[in-house]
Amino acid sequence: MPIVERRKTRRYEISDSNAECMAIVGNREHRAVLSDTSACGFGFMLLSGVHAEPDQRVRLVTTDGIHDCRITFSRQEDSLQHVGVERL
Repeated sequence: MPIVERRKTRRYEISDSNAECMAIVGNREHRAVLSDTSACGFGFMLLSGVHAEPDQRVRLVTTDGIHDCRITFSRQEDSLQHVGVERL
């Protein structure tokens, strides 16, 4: 039986008015859209082709401020990448 990771926090959807953000990966800025937030981090969507790997650091600029984060996962969803990060 596979091990299933249980979340320790709840995810909350982001309102459309606060969804736009900027993800700085390496030294490049990319427009992104927040999909959810939790006590530990964020989920957001990037265009496909952006190099976003687990354990890579990213700076997320949102309407709430600037957040230094670490990528925990990145997976393809149609023409977008769904990226999950935890705050550092």
